[in-house]
Amino acid sequence: MKIIRREPSNTLERTQIWTVQPDHIEGPFLITLSEPWKRTPDQPLFGRMVLDGNVLCGFAQYASQCAEAELLVPPALVVTIGYPLHSPTPPIMARNRDLTPMAWPEWEALYSTLHGATSPSGGGADRFLAFICDELKPAVEREFGVLPGEWDLAGTSFGGLFAVHALLSAPTQFKRYFGCGSSFWWRGTMMFERAEAFVREAGDLDVAVYLCAGEFETADHLKAVLEKLNLPVFKEYIDVMGGYPDIVDEAHRMAALLAQRKGCRTHSAVVPNQTHGSAPLAALVQGLRWLHGR
Repeated sequence: MKIIRREPSNTLERTQIWTVQPDHIEGPFLITLSEPWKRTPDQPLFGRMVLDGNVLCGFAQYASQCAEAELLVPPALVVTIGYPLHSPTPPIMARNRDLTPMAWPEWEALYSTLHGATSPSGGGADRFLAFICDELKPAVEREFGVLPGEWDLAGTSFGGLFAVHALLSAPTQFKRYFGCGSSFWWRGTMMFERAEAFVREAGDLDVAVYLCAGEFETADHLKAVLEKLNLPVFKEYIDVMGGYPDIVDEAHRMAALLAQRKGCRTHSAVVPNQTHGSAPLAALVQGLRWLHGR
């Protein structure tokens, strides 16, 4: 990984912005690194990796700061991963490439139609995970002194899908996993089949997983919303997906399944009165508190 540019944020306090070029992924990433509000030299520094930095960087820093100020979570360096806005591929499309574990050409074609831009092929989650674990995390640990065994990974929607993909693929790289509104519906039952194989693997773990969804992320609510919008592309979406996903039910099912692996502590929750877009804002601090036993 090459750090192309370093600059202080002119918006977020105690925050650096790195533009980095990974070794094996085309196109740069925009990394924000926010130091804790208050931390004494003798306090260990945890790491908190948050996906979808283009929309969550400010919120993730503020939520961590507030929780740390009230001693609800330990001091952490908040690291978000996003995309420069001048990139040829818009962030809303680029995340499809990096956060999904397998391509889905039929779904990607409809997504391109909806956004009026060509979606890159999905299925890049393994390369993205390798970039995080082999390039980004070591660089951050060297520069800031983050404890290598004390990382959180947090994501929403495709980010929640990726967080569980990371758990299933390299469970010791992070100690705590947060997923909200996770897209476990990707490629049908694939993620649940992988989770079933994961719980049968030998070896104890020491990880915690918090999965949640907004109250209004049920199949019935999604159906009602899309019928009101009455856009043909959404009907095609649902046909490709094999029906309306129930993200609430899937969060509960995935948490219950992962809990069968020894040393994998899980919790699932419904965020009252929240939608797919708003639930992460209401859930992150609660999730971090549970993950850190506070």
